[in-house]
Amino acid sequence: MIQEIKEAHRSRKSINSLTKEYHLNWRTIKKYMKMMTSPTTNRCRISPAQGYRESIIRLEKEGKTLKTIDQLIRCRFKYLLLKSIFDLSDVDVVERSKYDMSFKYFLDMAPEDMVIDPSSLTKLRKLRLKGVGLLDMLIQKTVEIALEKDLIKSKSIIVDDTHTKARFNQKSPKEFLMEKSKLLRKAVYQIDKGMKEKFPHPKNNDRRFS
Repeated sequence: MIQEIKEAHRSRKSINSLTKEYHLNWRTIKKYMKMMTSPTTNRCRISPAQGYRESIIRLEKEGKTLKTIDQLIRCRFKYLLLKSIFDLSDVDVVERSKYDMSFKYFLDMAPEDMVIDPSSLTKLRKLRLKGVGLLDMLIQKTVEIALEKDLIKSKSIIVDDTHTKARFNQKSPKEFLMEKSKLLRKAVYQIDKGMKEKFPHPKNNDRRFS
């Protein structure tokens, strides 16, 4: 929408006509005009159809129109990017986009625009993008865009995988019980070392969990 307002203003449309056309108040129009004139914002901003378009077209081979592809990028694909960056569920990322203006701006939405239904995001992720390494593709495309805009100067990128390990390297029930058993033993031994003779041997205890 911001890009559309920019083009409309270039064609010499007045602010009053823009407020009627886009159903926005004049303060919102002026705020968007200020955003568009900011050199830092323009340098870092990703327009609705820029960068991720090729990836979407490759995934969506159903003869969709250009307008539909742009809407898909704005309303679906960017949600998935925010979901991956902030580690949110489908419901949480949509809920946050209702009040977080940074989310609204990235999604190219006006503050009063309605958000999508979380179920449509789930459908896209599970059905349309099934079998796709989504996070890898998002990171790759984001780095490509950043390099094109000279936002990345270094040749190497350090990625913190702490949260990734926490999410994907989860322990099995057996490993979880064994770990808690060891912690319990240590806590008891600190209080009464004589309990070592009363507790079963750790190896025998491990067999009970198998």
